Amino acid sequence: MIGYFPSSALAFIASGVLALLLAGTTWRRTAISGNRQFAWLMIAAAFWGITRACEELAVGADAKITWAKIEYIGIMSVSPLWLLFAQAYTRQAWSLTRGKVALFFVVPGITTLLAFTNERHRLIWSAALPSSPDPQSHLIYEHGAGFLLAISYSYLMLAIGSMVIFWAVIRFPTFYRSQLVALILGVVAPWASNVLYVTGHSPIPGLDPTSIAFSLSGLVWFWGAFRYRLFDLAPVARDVMIEQMEDGILVLDPHHRVVDINPAATRLIGGANTGLIGQFVHTALASTPELFPLCLHTEEAQAEIRLRRTPDIYLDVRVTPLATTRDGVRGRLVQMRDITARKQTDLQVQTINARLHTQLAANVALQTRLREEAIRDPLTGLYNRRYLHENIDSEIANVAHDDAPLSIVMLDIDHFKRINDQFGHKAGDAVLRAVGNLLRSQIREKDFVCRYGGEEFVIVLPTTDMEPAHERANQWRAAIEAMVTLHDGIPLRVTISAGVARFPLHGTEGDALLTAADAALYGAKNAGRNRVMSFIEPHTHLQPIAV
Repeated sequence: MIGYFPSSALAFIASGVLALLLAGTTWRRTAISGNRQFAWLMIAAAFWGITRACEELAVGADAKITWAKIEYIGIMSVSPLWLLFAQAYTRQAWSLTRGKVALFFVVPGITTLLAFTNERHRLIWSAALPSSPDPQSHLIYEHGAGFLLAISYSYLMLAIGSMVIFWAVIRFPTFYRSQLVALILGVVAPWASNVLYVTGHSPIPGLDPTSIAFSLSGLVWFWGAFRYRLFDLAPVARDVMIEQMEDGILVLDPHHRVVDINPAATRLIGGANTGLIGQFVHTALASTPELFPLCLHTEEAQAEIRLRRTPDIYLDVRVTPLATTRDGVRGRLVQMRDITARKQTDLQVQTINARLHTQLAANVALQTRLREEAIRDPLTGLYNRRYLHENIDSEIANVAHDDAPLSIVMLDIDHFKRINDQFGHKAGDAVLRAVGNLLRSQIREKDFVCRYGGEEFVIVLPTTDMEPAHERANQWRAAIEAMVTLHDGIPLRVTISAGVARFPLHGTEGDALLTAADAALYGAKNAGRNRVMSFIEPHTHLQPIAV
């Protein structure tokens, strides 16, 4: 039964597939000594890796142990095949018949048999414990004496094979020595991986990465030895990965010289197709001085750089120090990613956002202006009747919540029609503006004054009782009486009459208070004008304030 797909299983499958590809490739290369032995070695490594993946994917200890037993076919075949390959590749004069070759597999065969019958004797595994409560987690095996025998035999085969190659290093021509050294180095990885696993120092307890290491070593061996050029692996990987990368790659040595550069980097820095390698970085980057300071960083660094071209180019540049020494870094890897398209998109988005913000601000300003126009009297700039009716009840609710009074004053310019008839409507407009300005200049911040209509004005006075409202209304009356408005050089004088009403004494709603104040205003006019009167009783007693 198989559960979820762990990443470790994918790694083992990949190593197995890689080993099979190497086996198939080398099998056909009959001109290479040891090609068949190498192919069988890779087949064994592939079998090991794929069966190990099956163990990872299996659910339950029993299923995992079954696959672990099958793995031993590949595990125990690898080391003798390595020795046979070393002998064939170095052309050692061994007389190996099929019978002698079979002897190499006696111990592997016995070990595999012990693995399949482990439940009877516990020589391979004395215990198999799950690494976590998850039923698909890998098992951690506690090994028995039979396992130690198998490991000793495997290490012996690996050591003998490595010694055979080492002996060839001494007596082979210099050209071939480098390839043979590569083979020895290649076997170090799986050997070291297995030692870590056996000694319990594996990065993932209980997980043996040896099959993966063997497959990777096979890749190194193939390109390092079979192609007869030690460093062929680097150019091949470079052709596939570096040369065709869209990102620019620039490698610098400790003396700031260019030791490698790919076509993408050449294109980005605007250099020639050849001739940059070996140059000092300040010379190689002469056309891109913006990039030069970043390349001198001895620690990791990242920045976005703008190259001033036609059009501009934007780069995301990352500098990574290579392996360090006591004297500093061995070099730097500079990776350049062209982010021009993204940057242009960002700039377009920013431009669009700026336009939207501007339009939004204009819309808000327009709405504010329209709102102001809707609630403002265009002649005096005071609030209009609409604003008064929309806000007076909320003002009443506010003072009612605090159990406070509120008074309103309604005033009217006396004989205003005479001004219009005698001096014209422009003169009347000038008087209205002057009265409005005076009232606006003499109210508190929480008060507001409205042009109620024609020559009538209403002032709302929150938290103001009747008597203070009377006093303030009389002050406005006196100030307006003393005010002179010049129009076309003609001095104009007017007086006002005013009525005062108080919440909640004269009403609990705005309309009721306005009606009471209006009644008081007309009482003041009927009493002779140029005076202030308060509303005492509905439509009856009105009390003037002496002027």
